[in-house]
Amino acid sequence: MFVERFALNSKISLLCLLPRTNSPHALNRFFVDIISAYENSLQPPPRELPAVILKEKIAYNSWSSIRKDLPVIERLGIGDKLESLFISLLEISFFSSYQSIDKKIISLELAIARLDAIKFFLQIAWERKLVATDSYSEISVQLEEVGKMLGGWKKGLSNKTPTR
Repeated sequence: MFVERFALNSKISLLCLLPRTNSPHALNRFFVDIISAYENSLQPPPRELPAVILKEKIAYNSWSSIRKDLPVIERLGIGDKLESLFISLLEISFFSSYQSIDKKIISLELAIARLDAIKFFLQIAWERKLVATDSYSEISVQLEEVGKMLGGWKKGLSNKTPTR
C-alpha cells in the first residue's frame, strides 16, 4: 500500500541531471542555454507578400462565397471558368514577385490579361442574373483596385528598365 501511494504522489525531477555544486546558478545557466539554443534554431520569418496579392486573395474569397450560391449547372460552367482564372491570377502574381525585372513585366502583362478575363466572365454572370448586384459591385470594386495595383507595379518596373 505504501508503494502504491508513493508511486502516485511521486514526481520526476530533473535536478539530478544538474551539477550539485552551486545548483541555483547551474539551474539558471541551464535555462539560459536552453533559451539561447532555441532562439538560434528559429528560422527568419517568411517575407511578406506584395499588397496586390493580398488584395487578390480578398477578391478570391469574395468570389468563393458567391460561387457557393450558383446553381450546380452554372457552377460547373462559368463558375469553374472564373475559379480557374482566379487561381491562375494568384499563381502568376505570386511567381512574378520572385522573377527578374524583364520576366516580371511579361508576367504582370499576363496577370492583367487574366484579370480582364475575370471581369468579363463576371459581367456575363451578372447579366445572366447568376450573381446578385450587391455582390457584383463589391467584387468589381475589389478587382478594380487589383487592376490599379497591377498596372502601377508594371509601370514602376517599366520606368526602372532601360528601353532597348
